[in-house]
Amino acid sequence: MNKNIQPKTVLGLFPIPIGCYAYQGDVNTLRDNVREYIKTRPYNQNNDNPNLKHYLQKGDQGDGTVNINDNFFNHFDTDLEQFFNDSAFHFHTQVLGLDIQSDYEVVDCWVNACSAGSQPFHAHVNSFISGTFYLDHDDEAAPIEFVNPKLSHQIEPAISFTPNPNNTTVFSQPTGIVKPVAGDLVLWESHIRHGYSNNKSPNRLSISMNLVPRIVFSHRYGFEVKPIKENWN
Repeated sequence: MNKNIQPKTVLGLFPIPIGCYAYQGDVNTLRDNVREYIKTRPYNQNNDNPNLKHYLQKGDQGDGTVNINDNFFNHFDTDLEQFFNDSAFHFHTQVLGLDIQSDYEVVDCWVNACSAGSQPFHAHVNSFISGTFYLDHDDEAAPIEFVNPKLSHQIEPAISFTPNPNNTTVFSQPTGIVKPVAGDLVLWESHIRHGYSNNKSPNRLSISMNLVPRIVFSHRYGFEVKPIKENWN
């Protein structure tokens, strides 16, 4: 084998974008209000981490009730919903460079409070863009990690090779890390797997969300998206 052979050039085509948008409002007051609110609220305990609690999450609640049409914005007077929608619209049109026929709409939004531990990698469904907004993220808080989709074959058959830890490149790195600060909104395409490891901060507090355009249209057909309003048994 000729070890001296070198490529003329290497082209980094088709990158995976992760957007980060800075909120200009009063994050500290909102953080304090959220912390006070969740003290007396039911929650879903994460299946893999007892130190991770989800509030206002759709589905079964900790007190046995079911939350369908309740959401974060019903309890807090804030301009965050418009900020989330506007940021998703920018990410869709200016970063992803995709056509669109309407504004974006938050279809799910909930609070995450983690005092220690990890959240396993996962992806979101029934949305096109997902995101996390950070209310409190100090130096000890775990950064969010994203899984390289080229290395996570979940459905289709594939030949897969283990990345060389001594020669990892931007094309073979298993995960990418983003370290946000309070007030940052991190957005990504919903199929990208994400999570975090070994959180050492008792103060990690965030809001997660799923978003879709109000109108989905492509290839001569489409549909209008409306969040479920009525309660279901």
